[in-house]
Amino acid sequence: MNDYAPPPSWVSDRAKCTLDLAFRALAEIIDRDVDEANALPNDIRDDHSFQVERNGEGLQYRIQVRRVPPPNSYGYKTRSVIFEKSERCIQVAGDHGGFKVLPMWNRETATCELQIEGVQHRVWQVSQRALDRLFFDFSDST
Repeated sequence: MNDYAPPPSWVSDRAKCTLDLAFRALAEIIDRDVDEANALPNDIRDDHSFQVERNGEGLQYRIQVRRVPPPNSYGYKTRSVIFEKSERCIQVAGDHGGFKVLPMWNRETATCELQIEGVQHRVWQVSQRALDRLFFDFSDST
């Protein structure tokens, strides 16, 4: 019996390894993650909620994820993470620092990788790295 698997369609996959498509994929994961964070019980969210705001299109497309304070909060320090598509990369910036994301074609594995400082990440890992503290660390809320 012959276990033949067709080779990957590397040409079309390689053509899809663009900054625009990487940013769209990241935007979908961000939306999903914000929805999931908002669905968590109030005690886990410390009564906070989260909003996604979009600004612009084309080259300077930007997404901001904001932590919204509980009702009747005073002296609240706003926290957010910004994802911005620049000419050459996706820039991620927040209160706890930032990083750059680059889509890179890996010839060995025939896959499009999102790299941060030369290390391969999946799209959900980029979102987790950017949003984890915003969703779960409330020690800096006031």
